[in-house]
Amino acid sequence: MDYYYDTFVASPSGQLVEPTENTVKDVKFAAKKYIDSLEEFFSEDYELLIESELPIDSEVQNDFISKFSAEISVMKQELQKVQEQVAADAVIRKAEREKNKVYIGMTSERLLETNWGKPDDINRTITAYGTKEQWIYRDSGVYFYFEDGILVTIQE
Repeated sequence: MDYYYDTFVASPSGQLVEPTENTVKDVKFAAKKYIDSLEEFFSEDYELLIESELPIDSEVQNDFISKFSAEISVMKQELQKVQEQVAADAVIRKAEREKNKVYIGMTSERLLETNWGKPDDINRTITAYGTKEQWIYRDSGVYFYFEDGILVTIQE
């Protein structure tokens, strides 16, 4: 189909021009011949004949849809499943990011629930004013500082 499109609708300079009545008839004829020659369904044909901005006649589109209605239905169902899975994956990723988000003010218990898990070491200082802890994660070189169980500093 690209041959017909380029030959009949694009000028030699590459600019799109209004097709003549004969050009439209030729493109329609070529498209019908192309559809008639198809023996199996390809999503690329669907995109070209149905979803593209080519000047494809609705009769030609209907011929294609009629010939491959079952395959088009299956393709649309599969696309719907993929779209639903992509949306579900996005929700899961967002939930994971939220679950693993570390922020000043969070509790030490909440930090343990994230992917950080238990620290390699905890340095604890107990004073009359409260308890301070330094949680050390050696592999990542990150230190979390807590005062009375609340995260107050993150050192990377």
